[in-house]
Amino acid sequence: MTEPTATITDRVGDWAGVLSRKYTIELAELKRLWPHQHSFVIDTDRLAHSGALGLTLLTELERSPDRSISDIRDALIQRCQYEVSSGRIDPALIEVRPANHNYTTPIGRIRSGHANTLVSLDGIIRRATQPIAHMTRAVYRCRSCGALTDPIPQGRRQAEEPDICPRCERKARMDLIKERSSFIDYQRLQLAENPEGASSQPQAIDVDVVGDVVGAVQPGDRVRITGILRTQQERAGVQNLPDFKYYLECLSIRTEELSFEEVRIDEADERKIRELAAQPNVCHVVGRSISPSVYGHERVKRAIGLQLFGGVRKTMADGTPRRGDVHVLLVGDPGIAKSVLLRYAVKVAPRGIYTSGQGTTKAGLTAAAVKDDFSDGRWMLEAGALVLADTGMAAVDELDKMSDTDRSGLHEAMEQQSVSLAKAGITATLRSRCALLGAANPKKGRFDMFVPLAEQINMPPSLLSRFDLIFVLQDVADPEADARLSRHLLGNHRQQAADANEDVIPPELLRKWVKMGRDLNPVLTDAAEEAIHAFYLGMRSGAQRKGAPLPITPRQEEGVIRLAEGAARMRLSETVSADDVRVAMTLMDSCLRDVAYDAETGQFDIDRLYSGASQKDRGLEREIEAMIQDAEGKMRVSAIFESFMGRGHGLDQIERNLARMERSGYSIANGMVYRNEN
Repeated sequence: MTEPTATITDRVGDWAGVLSRKYTIELAELKRLWPHQHSFVIDTDRLAHSGALGLTLLTELERSPDRSISDIRDALIQRCQYEVSSGRIDPALIEVRPANHNYTTPIGRIRSGHANTLVSLDGIIRRATQPIAHMTRAVYRCRSCGALTDPIPQGRRQAEEPDICPRCERKARMDLIKERSSFIDYQRLQLAENPEGASSQPQAIDVDVVGDVVGAVQPGDRVRITGILRTQQERAGVQNLPDFKYYLECLSIRTEELSFEEVRIDEADERKIRELAAQPNVCHVVGRSISPSVYGHERVKRAIGLQLFGGVRKTMADGTPRRGDVHVLLVGDPGIAKSVLLRYAVKVAPRGIYTSGQGTTKAGLTAAAVKDDFSDGRWMLEAGALVLADTGMAAVDELDKMSDTDRSGLHEAMEQQSVSLAKAGITATLRSRCALLGAANPKKGRFDMFVPLAEQINMPPSLLSRFDLIFVLQDVADPEADARLSRHLLGNHRQQAADANEDVIPPELLRKWVKMGRDLNPVLTDAAEEAIHAFYLGMRSGAQRKGAPLPITPRQEEGVIRLAEGAARMRLSETVSADDVRVAMTLMDSCLRDVAYDAETGQFDIDRLYSGASQKDRGLEREIEAMIQDAEGKMRVSAIFESFMGRGHGLDQIERNLARMERSGYSIANGMVYRNEN
């Protein structure tokens, strides 16, 4: 009978050997930067490529991280013997941080078998408390005899106090001696699943962060956190329950910026995408693949395609940032699938969040300072939809249903692409570098082409001016178009939807295409610059005459640049060509004709969008005000109509100007117009 044999291993010695061979730079950095840096980073990918011993050590680290980290710390003491013996390095303060752990576990699939093992979680920081000092070892003094206790290790969630004095053995009151106790930086985070990766409502997990990684992230950051999964028993009053909830003891954090690492592209996908990008009508191909079940709206779909790829974010020589994200607004009649387009765009975007303006507050849209049980009653930051959509797309439906107070947070988030917060002593600026796709309905249900957009939608002109493209969508009766739409709808219901069309790109492949395009930073060629320059000067040339309306502003020129860069990214090109500029100018021109074209004068007038009144309307308003002033501040409405209709002004135009004057310092009552004194 063969007797069992026992294998004796020296894991501390094994770790010491691996550290000497593979982590010499980290060892030198630990010695040089102490006490300013306490972390020793273990690159697990490097460990996996360290031979059979490295794979064995990595397996033990994943299954029994507490024991392995203790062995690593002992190995570090051996390799830093001089510094430890001289008192320069305190071995108890060394933080061992495994990092670059490539295998990740979805938050929604965490189970009891993962408890007390090393896991890596991908997600987005939803909440973050302010950093505080956390006590790790406590020393107490007995009030009866004055004896001091030995340092007592403290738990992460509950303070440990001695029941009796170790010297007089009395159950006396004990005083904490803070000067002899040990503290460490501490912060609590809430990590949620990425919204685009979650099947339903994203699940979340609490994360405890200690040491020099505290404060490394803020709400809205996409991260990969490696740590030890712990369990904590739940309580009902003073009674312990048999249920345990999970939390993560963070060991290392890696921030994911712009690479969209959640989107994986293999060689076959890349080859197919490059074939599609090489087509001459690539913008139309992408447009057909945006919500193919929705009939028509070709312009809108092409614009959403360019918005998904976006422009290039730049930083000027003086440090001023320039946004590259394209903002698009859809305004129009109900029942024309605006919400369907928004939801599909979020589905295709590598990172996207959908929300509805009806019931959404400013805090839910931007950020908030809140306090609850998660933060133990302290104030903390909580990210809103625009912050959670950082570097991606935010789709906000029913924008017109939001109140002015709730909507005011959009101004900074759209142009400066940041969210500033000052509340309860917390002053913070969070990033909201996302493209905004909004939808709104006219005040009176249906859109009127003869009334300026600013008067028909419940949104201030200052907010409208921040959109690069504004599309007006109307439900107009047309026998041929209605017949095609009806056939399209019937085909959808017979499960012959456009998704089965060979010309339509599947959503997953389109997401990968967008990811590849956004990794590029195309630059303008000389021909592209000249085309944009000619477009701007050509549009502005009509404003040189005295009293002529202003056709466009520099914001439209920057919008063309962003759209052209999006077209270049769509082609997977490193440069922006003149053809890309023509695609951008075509969309910009069509949108300006919807919202900034004065049919009476036959000219573009950007003030119809920005102020809700054309140049001609503002001139008429000044004349009416002057007439009322000459009449000592009051005048009959009928006299105003008789005077100005005789000069060629229309009835609707005069009524529109009187209504606008009534909102800005004038009163109309009993057939008279009064100028308010205050």
